Amino acid sequence: MIDSIKIIQNGESEKVEFKSSFKSDTIESIVAFANTKGGEILIGVDDNAKIVGTQVGKETLQKYINQIKQSTIPSVIPDIEVLKIQDKTILAIDIKEYPVKPVSYKGRYYKRVSNSNHLMSALEISDMHLKVLNLSWDSYEYPDEGIEALEIKKIEKFVKVINETGRFNIDEDIWSTLEKLKLIRDKKPTIASMLLFAKEPLRMNVRVGRFKDDITIIDDRQITDTLFEAVEETMKFIKTYMMVAYEFDGNIKRIERWDYPI
Repeated sequence: MIDSIKIIQNGESEKVEFKSSFKSDTIESIVAFANTKGGEILIGVDDNAKIVGTQVGKETLQKYINQIKQSTIPSVIPDIEVLKIQDKTILAIDIKEYPVKPVSYKGRYYKRVSNSNHLMSALEISDMHLKVLNLSWDSYEYPDEGIEALEIKKIEKFVKVINETGRFNIDEDIWSTLEKLKLIRDKKPTIASMLLFAKEPLRMNVRVGRFKDDITIIDDRQITDTLFEAVEETMKFIKTYMMVAYEFDGNIKRIERWDYPI
């Protein structure tokens, strides 16, 4: 939990902004923080640092996350926490600096300067884009986590599969292997290694559904897990709705013929 009282007392800054309620300009601030050094937005605190509170329903957090995700390019998915201060509810939105910049909202790009958002010029947009071309998003260090956040059993399973393919053999210790594969940098996990091996699934997910026609969904599932498990669960869901025939050609094991190649 963030030290919200101290943040409120210190007022708005390059990394802090107050909002009485969640509106479109909140997403502008999210984009500005993502394009600069990250920051915190407190919903339910007015410009004078007075705690006014905000209404939070059962679906509020998911609604805001979806709204932010769908209206930003590349999609930003911040962490949102519900806090109780002075018997009032506020939301703390935590935005990390986004590695693949610049991020836009409705085709417009913002950056944080002092305690306000500034619309970026075409030259600023171009310069920012060029600076991040030399690294991909998943090669960045995952913020605020150490290698203890990775699940050893998942890594061992990965190494076993790699060795069984015969493409190359991994015979060193796990951490040296991950460093060579650039899944660990400076003793910290990259975003890629967290997506693959995190003990606790990240907020990223796979959404899979079955449609009766162009607009009617008759079944769907959201799979929130690390990538290997997400692929397996997605395939299980797909196979549930695929026809399969069996052929016997004299061998002990039958041959499966699916509607579509697996």
